[in-house]
Amino acid sequence: MAQASREDIEKWLGEIGLKTLEKTDTGNWFFLQKSGNTAIQVNITYDEYDPPTPPMVGVGCLFLESPSQKQCELYKKLLELQTISLETKFGIAKNGAIVLITQRSAVDLDPSELRDMIDTVLSMYNHFHDECVAIIS
Repeated sequence: MAQASREDIEKWLGEIGLKTLEKTDTGNWFFLQKSGNTAIQVNITYDEYDPPTPPMVGVGCLFLESPSQKQCELYKKLLELQTISLETKFGIAKNGAIVLITQRSAVDLDPSELRDMIDTVLSMYNHFHDECVAIIS
């Protein structure tokens, strides 16, 4: 089983044509992706764990700032949306912001699968962001 490395991710991002805004030495890359009139900051992470757990690659973005009203309605909608794409999840950050993430093992990961992970997160954002904003507006 081949295992993608941090260097592989860096190389693949260049091959995919994503211009990194920032890269940290710990395996985090940030880039902007256009979505209509909005630029979405996408974060890609490479996290290593103690064996036998393989390294994990994650792709995520900020979905919504911390909602101040209609939280129950919004959270119910987010739970419904999670059933659409089982590999993509909504989470709540420490500051209450809602993030959209997908994650998988770096074992047997290839550039097309990394691109699919990015596309899945962006697709979920594009299809459901405005609907969720309407709930809390």
